[in-house]
Amino acid sequence: MIFSGPHWSDEVRDGVMRELRIELARRSLSVCAGPPESSEAAPDKVVTLLAADTERVAIVASNLEKEGGFTGRTIIVGSIPEDARALAIAQAVDEALRTGGNEPPATPKPRAAAPVSRTPPRAARSPSWFIAAAVAPTLQIAPASSGRTHALAAPGVALRLSLGRASVGGSLGVAITRASDLSFGSVEVRDFRLPADASFDVRFARGPAQVTLDVGLVAALVNYSYGPTGDAHSAVELGGRAGLRFGWGHRFVPWIGTSIEAMPRAIDFRFAPTGSFGQAPSVWLGFALGTEVKWP
Repeated sequence: MIFSGPHWSDEVRDGVMRELRIELARRSLSVCAGPPESSEAAPDKVVTLLAADTERVAIVASNLEKEGGFTGRTIIVGSIPEDARALAIAQAVDEALRTGGNEPPATPKPRAAAPVSRTPPRAARSPSWFIAAAVAPTLQIAPASSGRTHALAAPGVALRLSLGRASVGGSLGVAITRASDLSFGSVEVRDFRLPADASFDVRFARGPAQVTLDVGLVAALVNYSYGPTGDAHSAVELGGRAGLRFGWGHRFVPWIGTSIEAMPRAIDFRFAPTGSFGQAPSVWLGFALGTEVKWP
């Protein structure tokens, strides 16, 4: 057996010799590698395997007793798995030695002992959970109404932590804003407000574009104080909230968003004995521009 050509690996060469010895042992024949070293030990046949490229192997079997007699054929090995090539080549060589030049080339037998290992198709993965954290500068605005002569604008920072799966989830948010003045004509009431919410989120994504809608309940810790008398009042206001965010990205998502909070039971401000002169804001509008980070 002579191996010729640049595309033989030691593993395939050894495999061909091993499989061919098994095939020929059934007919009480033996095989050795390399050209004949002397005429005294000349083999009955010399087979040359030429691997000029990685796709095919040419087989030339020469009968030394019949000078010039040979059978040539080519086996296509590019489509055969690597672990089955040695057996396929050995079977083709055995077939060439059996048939000589009288029959057309035979298609190599499929490897029965080691069937081709095929990876089964992966089952569709169920949507995985994700966690996201967002931070943004925010501006909370209370429009002028209920006796207030000016709109109130309170800058601050908004934080939100989200947990979801696929396109739905939940989130917790808080806005830390600066204390601002509520103006009722000549009367000003100092307002400090710390709202926190628990919301249900729905996310819509197409490529890197994302839209998030969240709806939930909000509880705001408020403190109202009147400077001239030093009077102060603290309470927790309950209401509803809705928010809408537009983002762009996958892991790091810059976004812009807006929100609205409605407090159905606004606190009345009054002087005794003259009575009420206005109410605390019942509607708050929020605007934010920030970044969200998602895992994984």
